[in-house]
Amino acid sequence: MKKTPPDLYPDLLVVWEGFIALSSSRAGSEVIKFSEIESWLNLNGILSLNHRQEIAHLIRILDIEHLDLLRK
Repeated sequence: MKKTPPDLYPDLLVVWEGFIALSSSRAGSEVIKFSEIESWLNLNGILSLNHRQEIAHLIRILDIEHLDLLRK
């Protein structure tokens, strides 16, 4: 059975792109570091403090869920 990817809300696409881009920066099974998220936000020109905080928070949530699934 072929799995189809879920549809993402357009405003959450940046969160998903950040998570995918940053997943390779993790060391083993550790969470993605805030410094890595900050660097990614800077490289992508995301300057609004509120937007940066929201994206960082959502990336961390995705990352924690991802690691929990891997551990099961």
